[in-house]
Amino acid sequence: GNIIVEFNPSELKKIVLSAHYDKVCGTPGANDNASACAILLNLIITHKNTTEHLEFVFFDLEESGFVGSKYYVKQNKNKIYYAINLDMCGQGESIVLTKNWHSDTQFKELCKKYNVKIVKKIPLTDTDSFLDESVKAICIISSTNRDVEWYKNYDTMNYFSIIPDFLDTLHKPTDTVDKINVKQVNNIYLFVNELLAQLLFSLELYNEFRSLINEVDS
Repeated sequence: GNIIVEFNPSELKKIVLSAHYDKVCGTPGANDNASACAILLNLIITHKNTTEHLEFVFFDLEESGFVGSKYYVKQNKNKIYYAINLDMCGQGESIVLTKNWHSDTQFKELCKKYNVKIVKKIPLTDTDSFLDESVKAICIISSTNRDVEWYKNYDTMNYFSIIPDFLDTLHKPTDTVDKINVKQVNNIYLFVNELLAQLLFSLELYNEFRSLINEVDS
């Protein structure tokens, strides 16, 4: 089942950070998806004293058709302000961000600071469970520079011309801890932490605005 760590439960909207913790049978799952889970665990420690409504979710059954995320989003879709989903964060040297909900302009300066590559589409992840229910969400992954071109072409037929590097370990016994780029995992942690700070500021403004509206309505 899903594992949820929630800070400051309330009726106010929340920011959700997620990663799936299941793996394909027969693979150690170091990159897919222990790397992302490690980032999530460190973010929990960093924000343990937050006063905002934050929820960290470790999804089960991603590898079985996104069962855990679909169930969670259907139960929570009206309570979510924004969602950040992490997947395969341990290999390569580039941070890749999906271009959803104007993410390319909303986080422009931060993406420039971390040299983030923004792509239109990637293969299905738990992020799609949020988007399918019209919840604002982005996905963050790590990639080799060569694979960035594959992701950039994923919404066209041109991606067939490139065999991506991530296939060397994806769902295979070779997805081991010695293949993990620890420096990159830490870099993504730092990026997500700053991204979260921006979202928390906008969430605070949103909640203040909603409070004013409710006062006027009453």
